[in-house]
Amino acid sequence: HPATDTTASVVRESSNAADARSLSLEAHEIDLLREALTKAGGNRTHAARLLSVTRDTLRYKMKKYGLE
Repeated sequence: HPATDTTASVVRESSNAADARSLSLEAHEIDLLREALTKAGGNRTHAARLLSVTRDTLRYKMKKYGLE
């Protein structure tokens, strides 16, 4: 059915756009984590302060992105 094909195409495009945004956000977050850790000389407490997040959040994000 043409209508079904169009709907499926729209759903795929929407899903792909969401995936691209997600990947872009993750890449930006990784860059920010690395930059904060570098500026903090590897000190996680200081890096967390630079990012205005808790140490637990910093540790969670580091683990999530394999930055440990």
